[in-house]
Amino acid sequence: MAVYSVYYMRASFFSDGIRGYDWLKQNNRVPDIADLSASHVYLMDIEADTMEDVYFKMQGESWSPLARLAS
Repeated sequence: MAVYSVYYMRASFFSDGIRGYDWLKQNNRVPDIADLSASHVYLMDIEADTMEDVYFKMQGESWSPLARLAS
């Protein structure tokens, strides 16, 4: 199983970030990996077999404390 670092776009970057990589590259707005905290917030490291598994584990039904209370 691999370990993935999960980040979420900051509100100040979100309106640009959702436009996609091509737009970001054309407008010189691609996040700097060396300073990712300028555009993103670190959430957690997560163990998963695939990127699809990471996506599934990050859905509210999988991680939310409220979802755990309902089961």
